[in-house]
Amino acid sequence: MIFIFYSMSDTTPLYCNYQNTDTVERQSNPEVEAAAVAASTALEDNRQQLQGKLRELQEKKHKMDSLLHELNSLRNQRSEVMTQLNNASANNSQGQPLM
Repeated sequence: MIFIFYSMSDTTPLYCNYQNTDTVERQSNPEVEAAAVAASTALEDNRQQLQGKLRELQEKKHKMDSLLHELNSLRNQRSEVMTQLNNASANNSQGQPLM
């Protein structure tokens, strides 16, 4: 970007060339660049650790869901057996033979 300035006492234009001073300053500061690289590396490491933890938690959740499903199945089976035993006991007390 080029700006043209005129002096108050002279009509000769003065040119001032501002070319991405932010970029020039960032490139000329190795400490800032090193800090940015270190921060980026730390963020990437943190992201990888979090993804690993997420996978671990998802595996645990899957195992817990499987165990819960198995528990519910066993509970239903037990309930059915108890119902059959109660029916057989009731029938037996009425003088009917057991199944």
